[in-house]
Amino acid sequence: MTDKIIDYFHNVDLQEQDEQGKYLVKVKDVQAAMKEAADQIETLKQIESLVKKEVMEQSQIRGGAVEGFMPD
Repeated sequence: MTDKIIDYFHNVDLQEQDEQGKYLVKVKDVQAAMKEAADQIETLKQIESLVKKEVMEQSQIRGGAVEGFMPD
């Protein structure tokens, strides 16, 4: 979905017109799509944070050991 949104912004042509000279893409529509894309990014960040938190909770080391500690 994110890739489709990126493709849309790369390919949108604000100068494209139909036979009567009306613009096919309105700036207002592009601005709305940009706002929705920003909202989607925030949602994805929240989901990523929740997943990382859940993974951390599931992979806690027992006995007070420190992950990555290698005794000599």
